[in-house]
Amino acid sequence: MEIIKTYLEIKKFKFLLQQTVIREIRVRYKQTYIGILWAILQPLAFSCIFYFLFSYIKGGLNSKEHFIILFFSTSLWTFFSNSVSFATNSISGHPSLITKVYFPRIIFPMSFVAVSLIDLSINLLLATVLHVILLNQIPNMLNFVYVIPAIAFIIILTLNCAVLLSGLNVFYRDFKYLVPISLQLLMFITPVMYTMNSNIGENIKSIIIYNPLTPLFDIFQKSIINIPVITEDIIRLLVVGLITILFFEFNLRFFKKLNSKMADII
Repeated sequence: MEIIKTYLEIKKFKFLLQQTVIREIRVRYKQTYIGILWAILQPLAFSCIFYFLFSYIKGGLNSKEHFIILFFSTSLWTFFSNSVSFATNSISGHPSLITKVYFPRIIFPMSFVAVSLIDLSINLLLATVLHVILLNQIPNMLNFVYVIPAIAFIIILTLNCAVLLSGLNVFYRDFKYLVPISLQLLMFITPVMYTMNSNIGENIKSIIIYNPLTPLFDIFQKSIINIPVITEDIIRLLVVGLITILFFEFNLRFFKKLNSKMADII
């Protein structure tokens, strides 16, 4: 399998991956007054804005539950959005390295996903603290049966998009303009500023359900505030997870073909 081959190759260059991640963190927060706290402020600001703008569609949640859901959801979305948008230009932005020395080019998009994953970890920790303070209860540990695979599949799906778009952007620079627009549109059909129990209309829900991120966000949100997870939710989670893994295998094979031509094109 290409997934195993890629893992073994990355393992040989793990020091390079680590250094690339460290460098990206330094560059991203260089000459900023509050540094890595910007990673928290972005989803927190979105949560506050969505809380006031969309309080009328909170779907039976009380105000505190609504805010907690928004913060968890915007943290996940920020991870996905930042990873994909930054990773798209990750290879095309380093032409000198690509043409002079060999190393797995997939390290570039992976490093951007890794940096965003650090930000996500900080935000999820803060969201958990807010959950305890605002709701005066500890999250149900049994729900981690759903939370962990949901987050894992979101990370793999993010890697899918980051690897695919970073490779395609080397050959077709239109993607660096297309991706930000697509992410903005995708946000509206992903349960970020609302839940699937919200008052958004059945017609809209019938469209949203085809978004591969929807089952992952939906089961994550339900697990956070102890809404019962039904069999249909679990089936959707497993189907999306399986498709995501299979697509990752295809992506790696496709990226390998692109990889052989990158040095000539870039």
